[in-house]
Amino acid sequence: MKTHLQTGVSKRFGFHEIKEAIGYYMKNMTAGKVLLQPSLTKAVGSGPPAVVKTAPTQAAGKPMTLYTNGPGHFFYYNAKMTADYCGYPVQVHIVTPDEAATQEIKDKKGPGNFPFLETSDGTVIR
Repeated sequence: MKTHLQTGVSKRFGFHEIKEAIGYYMKNMTAGKVLLQPSLTKAVGSGPPAVVKTAPTQAAGKPMTLYTNGPGHFFYYNAKMTADYCGYPVQVHIVTPDEAATQEIKDKKGPGNFPFLETSDGTVIR
């Protein structure tokens, strides 16, 4: 019996559309992958692709927090590099095994794995 493994892609966005991509993902989590692609990013004048020039509004001066269980986690780098490239201020929080066992982290992490992002308004994106 042959089976084929595949991953469906729901929608693709350029880096300049990061807000739209996150919003789309939050509403369509089970529809397939949402990809950020440099080739879809609009260029401004000449030079590299456009980068978000203004940081998103921060609640009470609090940046977004990217939680990871270690700096060597592959998916941590995807999230961190995307945030850096788009000009989003992200504070990195490396969660220790003892801290991962606390109810606060369990509540934020939910049934998902690391990494996950907490926005400045408290929304958690897993």
